[in-house]
This record gives sequence, structure tokens and C-alpha cells, in this order.
Amino acid sequence: MNKNIVSVIAVIIVIAGGWYLLSNKTEQPQANEVRGNDATVAIVNGTEITQAELTRTEEQLAQSQGTTTASLSAEAKAELEDRALEALITQTLVRQAVESSGLTAAAADIEGQIAEIKKQFKTEAEYSAALLQENLTEEQLREQVGERMVTDAYLSANLDLDDITVTDAEIEAYYQESIKGSPVFPQLEEVKEQIRGMVLQQKQQAKFMEHVEKLKAEAEVEVLI
Repeated sequence: MNKNIVSVIAVIIVIAGGWYLLSNKTEQPQANEVRGNDATVAIVNGTEITQAELTRTEEQLAQSQGTTTASLSAEAKAELEDRALEALITQTLVRQAVESSGLTAAAADIEGQIAEIKKQFKTEAEYSAALLQENLTEEQLREQVGERMVTDAYLSANLDLDDITVTDAEIEAYYQESIKGSPVFPQLEEVKEQIRGMVLQQKQQAKFMEHVEKLKAEAEVEVLI
């Protein structure tokens, strides 16, 4: 998948904790092999999540880990399915909240983002090929860029992410934890800003997950698998 396109159209998918892949193959049937693509796997406040969406998200998550769904054991596949479904439920809840907020993206701002994307390609042909590879039309890309912009605006307005700070004490604690058991490690000053960014990201994710839990508490979610 083309990273230039993916980095722009990627929806917010936050998954608490890691998931572990077992590389050994198995001939046991996978759960989604007995469900049609149109089958409903969950309902979130009346919005259906289909098997096709679940399968696509599983493939994206597997690819992000450098593997494929076909190479997973039954146990790893079940774990992946759980993570993918949780991601889709989160995504749906956030999308519904964004839509209810009434926020919109200005057409001029969307076109500006499209122009920035195009600049990443040497020719119009390369840009078109990237869209084709992602199975997207430019209009679909435009819609997803708009959705991303509105989502960013919603999160900025509701999570106060700009107010999150990282102290030197937190950086020091992260550094000391990281160097445990490591015979060779850069000096703190060499990696201080990198650590600051990682701690900031952790705090932002934690705040996002708190917001998601609040949305879940107020939602009607029915899992059908």
C-alpha cells in the first residue's frame, strides 16, 4: 500500500495493548470463513459493522505487523479478530460523535490537502496509480480527507490535547526504565526530545481512550460474533 496515501486517509484506530502473532499455520477453519461479507458482526447505536469491514481491518492490522492473515494460526487469528472488531467499534463511536458535533471541513481546506498530497508524487500518473492501488477514486480520497480533518477538529475540541505536557522528571523516568538491562544506550541528552515525543504520544492515547470509554458507556453496542 502506498504510504503517502495511507498516511492521509488512515482512520483513527487505537488499540489498547499489543497483540501477538503466532506464525505457525493451521488447517482449522477461520471464524470469518463461515460468515458472508454482508453479515453483521456488531451494531453500534444502530450502525451495523459488516464482516467485509472486519476482514479489511484484520488485513490492515496484519500488514502493519509485517504479516498476512493467511499466515496466522487459529489462536492468533481469533486474537486479531477481537482487536479488529474493537478498533471498528471505536472508529464507529468516534465517527458518530463527530457527526453529532456538527463540525464541517471547508472545501478550500480539503482541496488544499489534496494539493499537498499530489505534491508527493512526481507526476499525475504516479498519483493516479497510487489511488488505483488503494482502490480509491479522487472523490473518495477527498471525502476521507474531509472526514479526517473534521475528526482532528473534534478531538482537538474535546480532548484538549494541546494542553498535555511532558516534564523532565517523566522523561528521566522513561529513560531510566529504558536503559535497564541495556549495556549500550545513548546519553539522555541525545534522546531527550525523542523520549518527550513518545511520552506525549502515550499521554494523548490514554486521554483518547478515556474519551472512547465515555462514549462506550453512553452507547448501545451489540456484538454478534
